[in-house]
Amino acid sequence: MRKLSEEELTLIQKSIIRKEISATELLAEIYDHYVSHLETILASEFHTQLSLLDLKWTQEYCKQLQRDLQTSINKSIRSLKWQLAKSYFSWPRMIFTLSFLVLISYLITSITWKLQVILFILPLLFLLTFGIVLSMRSNRNNKEIKKIFNFRNSGIFIMSFQNSNFLNHITLPLHAFTIVLLAPRIWAGQNFAPDYILNGIGIAFGLYLILHSVTILEAWKIKSKSALI
Repeated sequence: MRKLSEEELTLIQKSIIRKEISATELLAEIYDHYVSHLETILASEFHTQLSLLDLKWTQEYCKQLQRDLQTSINKSIRSLKWQLAKSYFSWPRMIFTLSFLVLISYLITSITWKLQVILFILPLLFLLTFGIVLSMRSNRNNKEIKKIFNFRNSGIFIMSFQNSNFLNHITLPLHAFTIVLLAPRIWAGQNFAPDYILNGIGIAFGLYLILHSVTILEAWKIKSKSALI
């Protein structure tokens, strides 16, 4: 096994860049595959073997791999979150769930809707902060792969698909908060629906919001042990 020269590594990088891959997970895998294979052949065979690798890892094939990766990661996160959420409705975690349900029910029925907004903003701020921290951590972890492929000059926005999917899940309640809780009351005031209906919506959304925050954090801890996020 030989050490590839800087010129050879540059040729590999340019070859992979032409495939227009944006997922850091896939870039790292393909780059490692190229380098590992080409380190085992003679320098005189480098260009021939590089061409053969390009015939195998075509742009169309890599694009399909990237689409499959996106689907697989999203499905994996949703499945893991669902399993974690179900665990809060089994013993002994159900104690936490029931305790929170009683607490949020009492608060929602005892305070005005303006105070309810403040109450829900707190976990939303947690999610927003979590998203910012996750982005910063991901950028740090993926700094090396971005440097290798010089993404600023390649014209391709390189990102971790694992990270982007987590961010999508994290920001989902931010949109739901406006649609489910704020919009009806702002547009129509207290006449939009009876208080007990609005309170019921608030209780359901509060339970969802806390469970979502807890499960997305747990899912991230599990996934971060084996992924660049």
